[in-house]
Amino acid sequence: MCISMRVPSPVLFSGRFLFPPAREGPVYQIQRMNLTTGKPFDDGTYILYVNGEYRGDDELGKLMYDFNCTDADDMNYELMAERTRYLKKDPEGVRMMCKAMEDMRDKARAEGRTEGMNLFALLIKRLSELGRAEDIEKAAADAAYRNQLLAELSIQ
Repeated sequence: MCISMRVPSPVLFSGRFLFPPAREGPVYQIQRMNLTTGKPFDDGTYILYVNGEYRGDDELGKLMYDFNCTDADDMNYELMAERTRYLKKDPEGVRMMCKAMEDMRDKARAEGRTEGMNLFALLIKRLSELGRAEDIEKAAADAAYRNQLLAELSIQ
């Protein structure tokens, strides 16, 4: 996983490792480059890739293990284990986690509906411009045909 942002000092982010398996280090610093000039692009952004699958015996390896661990009793760091137990076993923590998951689901659903409506609006507009009124009616009734038209007209 990579997240970039402007920060006063480097920030670590973890996720699935994006480099080929032969590169098994824990952290990779990335610097943006102006390909035209061959010089670094100094925009104040620090990018660190953290290998989420790294399992060294050092602090970072133990932390990556804990991030992927589902059983709090097997974790290395007590603070993370405590929070995991709370969110998985304490009734209040479970309620809080369920609410967070429901909120994420509802937000994703709303975003998906908006995106779908926007795509359909673009399709109708394009078909209208092309004088294809029959296709508009058919697209409104037939999802497979609608998808075929979206692909045909390169609407994404």
